[in-house]
Amino acid sequence: LEQPEEQLEQVTLQAFHAGVALLLAWTDAEAAAYLETLHRYQTKSAEVIMGKLAEGDHRARLTEVLTTIKGVNRTDASSLANRLGTLANIFDAPMEQLQQCPGIGDTKVKRLHHVFHAPFFPVARS
Repeated sequence: LEQPEEQLEQVTLQAFHAGVALLLAWTDAEAAAYLETLHRYQTKSAEVIMGKLAEGDHRARLTEVLTTIKGVNRTDASSLANRLGTLANIFDAPMEQLQQCPGIGDTKVKRLHHVFHAPFFPVARS
């Protein structure tokens, strides 16, 4: 498929509305790793799982959030945090300001802008 996003979007929406969990992976090995992790954590409470970050460690939480964006690594997250300070500032920053961060090029700027400003659920076209 040239653009798998449309098909994945439909499957994701159907799973969401049906109230079922959906696990997508690019390879069998990646899917297996996800399943092993889920199996390992299935009996753990949310507090234990989330306990990895120190209470009040806002920089670590900001890094964790930013690195969930495809293509954004810890170094990029650190660069954004050093330059802009808070998630709100990063969210509101114009594309030109994001691009001034070391290691953040055109592709990452476009991706960040899309993640922060595109609607979570696409607007139905008539």
